[in-house]
Amino acid sequence: MENTNMIIAVLLFLCQSAKSQRAANLDFKHGFNKFDLGSTLNSIKNRTSVNKIESNQPDFESYQVNYPSNYKLFGYPPKTIVLDFYNGLLTQITVGMPRYESLNASLLISSGIIDRLEKLYGNWEDLQPSGNMITLKSIVRKKTALFFQTFPDSAAKGDTFIYISIPLLNLSKIKT
Repeated sequence: MENTNMIIAVLLFLCQSAKSQRAANLDFKHGFNKFDLGSTLNSIKNRTSVNKIESNQPDFESYQVNYPSNYKLFGYPPKTIVLDFYNGLLTQITVGMPRYESLNASLLISSGIIDRLEKLYGNWEDLQPSGNMITLKSIVRKKTALFFQTFPDSAAKGDTFIYISIPLLNLSKIKT
């Protein structure tokens, strides 16, 4: 009986330890592919080809990554990658996934990506329930937030994964 209790205690500890490790993984990775949140604009320009684009946010500079298909999300090439910088530091990474052959195929692919991200980083929180208009989910840690956004009825928009540096975003809010 004591051995059984000891085995259960060890299993519970291992499960909690694995869950804690997953929770820290998003902060440890702190970005997408080779784009690390907090990197300088110059370091990004030295590693990849980008073009400046008009920013929707007045205090941010935005750059679109050229050849986004070179950067995979679980083997799937993104349609677009947009990097947003605040004070010259990478603050947000927006990864736009294309719609594939059919809306159903795209939903299956996104569902698979969501499941794999959840296994790596922990549970998603539904910010807006799935419906006809939009689905919005998040995984938020101390340093990094990851959002998933989809427009189920829009074949043109595709799905979006957004990585955000919480400290840099908070800093931008204080100064604006």
